[in-house]
Amino acid sequence: MKRFGSVFLIVFLILAQVLPQTALADNAGTLPAPGGFSVSIEDSHVLINVDGAETGQYIRIERSTDSGDFKVIATLSPGITSFKDHSVSNGHVYKYRARRHSSKNSSPYTREIEVIFLRPLYLSITGVYSDQINLEWDYPELLIPRTVTYETIVERKADGKSGWTEIYTAPYYQRELRDHGLDPDTIYYYRIRTRYSENQYSRYIPATSGVYRRTTISLTTPLTGFAITDRQIRLDWDREAVEGHTVYVQRQDSFGDYETIFFSTTADHYIDSSDVIFPGEEYTYRLFLRSSKGSISAYSEPVTIKTETIPGPSQLKASPAAHGRIALTWEYPYDVESGFEIWRKEQDGIWQKVDEVGRNIHTWTDYSSLTDMSYRYRVRAIRGESAFSDFAVSDLIDNAEPLMPGELLFLPMESSMLIGSNEPAPEGVRYTLEVRTDINQPWSDYSLGQTGRTLLVFFFPADGKEYDFRIRSENQGNIIHGPVYRLHGSVPEAPTGLRVASMGSNQVLLTWNDISKTEDGYRIYRIQDQKRILVGTTEKDATSFIDTKAVPGSTVRYEVCAFNTRGESTGISIDVSVQQKAVFKDLEGFSWCTDAVNALASSGAIAQNPDGLFHPGANITRAQFITILMKSFDIMPESEFLFSVKDVAPGSWYYPYMMTAVKLGIVIPDENRNAGPLNPVTTADMAIFMNRLLTARNRALDSISISYLDRFTDGYLVGENLKGIISSLAGDGIIPPQQSLTLDLDRPVTRAEAAVVLYRFSSKYHSAGR
Repeated sequence: MKRFGSVFLIVFLILAQVLPQTALADNAGTLPAPGGFSVSIEDSHVLINVDGAETGQYIRIERSTDSGDFKVIATLSPGITSFKDHSVSNGHVYKYRARRHSSKNSSPYTREIEVIFLRPLYLSITGVYSDQINLEWDYPELLIPRTVTYETIVERKADGKSGWTEIYTAPYYQRELRDHGLDPDTIYYYRIRTRYSENQYSRYIPATSGVYRRTTISLTTPLTGFAITDRQIRLDWDREAVEGHTVYVQRQDSFGDYETIFFSTTADHYIDSSDVIFPGEEYTYRLFLRSSKGSISAYSEPVTIKTETIPGPSQLKASPAAHGRIALTWEYPYDVESGFEIWRKEQDGIWQKVDEVGRNIHTWTDYSSLTDMSYRYRVRAIRGESAFSDFAVSDLIDNAEPLMPGELLFLPMESSMLIGSNEPAPEGVRYTLEVRTDINQPWSDYSLGQTGRTLLVFFFPADGKEYDFRIRSENQGNIIHGPVYRLHGSVPEAPTGLRVASMGSNQVLLTWNDISKTEDGYRIYRIQDQKRILVGTTEKDATSFIDTKAVPGSTVRYEVCAFNTRGESTGISIDVSVQQKAVFKDLEGFSWCTDAVNALASSGAIAQNPDGLFHPGANITRAQFITILMKSFDIMPESEFLFSVKDVAPGSWYYPYMMTAVKLGIVIPDENRNAGPLNPVTTADMAIFMNRLLTARNRALDSISISYLDRFTDGYLVGENLKGIISSLAGDGIIPPQQSLTLDLDRPVTRAEAAVVLYRFSSKYHSAGR
């Protein structure tokens, strides 16, 4: 027993040498670590919060600086729950921890919390312009590496405004900002602070009031000049552009320094006739502006002028030209110049030199001008580098582009044709009719009978001769041409083979043969009760038309005529007895499909049997489904084919529709060239046929996520190749026929179910696109 006690004593002494005293106290202590320990940066100090010590206890706060040793910085008496550390310095990393003590023992430490105490060192304004102020700031370098995620908040206030506005949030690594879009001659205040977290900020730098500068004013005029005698130089600027500012003119002396020789708030020029001006010498000038608030602009470009006179140009004219260009012309009957300078001023802009041309040139075209802009031009003669004449200045030019002219209309008469625009020319714009007889011939103006702003002329075309017409819209030289209209040599040939392709109680589908090469389209008339009514017009090359306003049970005559600008062809007609509204006797008990069946029957997609039966419960065959599908989309079946399908006989009733479906890729025969026209149709078959029909018409099903299939009990059974098709049709409510929770893709569908699906499908993808 004594030996065991000796061993224990030896172990305890070893541990006392190896382990810190705090570790032994931790293990021996019975006090819990302080709760509620948190550390945050507040303005210019660090705030430590902790649950207060109980009576007879106290809490010590310890701090480590830049990974150094922990030192006690505060002792909190019982009930004290916070401490503000004002001894922190900018640019250091601090760690804090706390421990509870009593007269007998100590608790373990709280977890260590690290804070990076950073705020900007300064805020400087490094550049001031008329519309921009540049800011710069910096942070101290940390002594130990850390990743800093703080942000710098930039705030601005304009002079006279009461509130500050947060204008930018910069990441920690960004140390500058160009604040642009400012008003000239305005004082702006700036201040910044660091955002540590959502509601924790440093104090404002450099102070709450910030730093400020006044923006400058823009130099809105160049300085130009010329010698008016060999002892006088005239200097000019744009007074209108510098209204409200004082202009200061400076001249460079022999030492290269500038001195102010003139200033004014009203003048637009100054004549320098001082004693230092001598014949044949060069003098350099510049100007700057000062606002009433004291802001100063930048200096103008220096101009060097020689006291040598040359005459100026005259009769300067600027005129809009084609394609938005502006053409200048001037007169100069002298031979003393080395060239000419061309200057331009845009609306609300400043004078700018845009080009320089050589001697003996008296025209110039502005290819950079824009339409719907106003310009003024000025031109002066130059000789060498520093001898200038006075400017010749043009009138203000409104370079407005005319609008595209309206439609050109043709009205054939007995021996002439009335041609005109469908609307008068806008104010300030002139319409002119242009005509040519061949594509290789030039256009010529035609204005017989035209008066005022309305384009309306009489034209006498020669029989058998073709003409092209177009409208020229012109505004002060800006020109735009309308589309070309062809006047054929004769009226087009009349169509042939007018017939009824399909018919319902309120819809008649007409087809004909297009044999004309010169028609602009076809007009369809309905003749009933001795009234001839235009019911529709098609584009050229059309071979069908649907009258969707047929009256059930009526007897009408349809007439189709081809037309072009020469007039209409003779008509081809057909008498039609429109079907009575279909009434099926066997739809009792199938109320859910009645509307779909009747709608398809009214459009002619479903034909009524003589016995008045629809057979809604019978399975539908491929031939029946394909026929109704193509009729519901007004697809005309062909009659002759260069291929054959084994089980689609030429004499069968479904031959035209099945063979046309094969040609379009809606039905694909198997490897034995069988199409299965009498086979029953499944739900999957319907989906495939409908998708292929849209593909044949360069359309596609709506895209709906395949996750939509998850709501069906058998949705997981849908094959990968069908998931997109089935999800689209199901998502649009087209399938299943009776909106059940099962798809039953492999089950044969009845005629009633097929009618419902086809009605929904055609309503979405055909009716909406008509």
